[in-house]
Amino acid sequence: MKFTYCISFIILLFSSCSNDQNQVRQEAEIYADSVLQTTNYPKEIVGDWISNSLRIDVNADSAYQVYVAKGEWENKLNQRPIQTTFRPNNTYQIDYLSLQDSLFEKRQGIWNIFGDTLLLIEDNANYQYVIKMRRNYLQYQAQLDWDNDTEIDDTYTQIDQKVIKSD
Repeated sequence: MKFTYCISFIILLFSSCSNDQNQVRQEAEIYADSVLQTTNYPKEIVGDWISNSLRIDVNADSAYQVYVAKGEWENKLNQRPIQTTFRPNNTYQIDYLSLQDSLFEKRQGIWNIFGDTLLLIEDNANYQYVIKMRRNYLQYQAQLDWDNDTEIDDTYTQIDQKVIKSD
């Protein structure tokens, strides 16, 4: 009889530990979700940004990479770094400037963020990027067809730096 009580106690002990572990795991997941949800991308993205670097990994028969580091925009792309403004009313503007600082392309539209996805909506196109933000840097990443092989298998990664205005 003592043996049966002993076995029953051990089973009860392990099952309660298992339940406690499950409860702790669930609480940790809820906490992690709440922390991630408090990251306020819409509030943090508002402002002026300038492109820091650009990398395109092209997946083709002869795979290659296009990489433009900070300070190389003028030499490699014959233009100034891309300037982007996200406004609080969910509109944006992207300016492409020549080496003489004249505007040669302007894109504008409406932006919105869903989780970690930035959606840019223009009159004739929509763009969707997975974003990551750390301090004053914003990384955009998307799969696209850079090499025009009809396959969306090339990875576009752009990193912008927030322009901090001094008063």
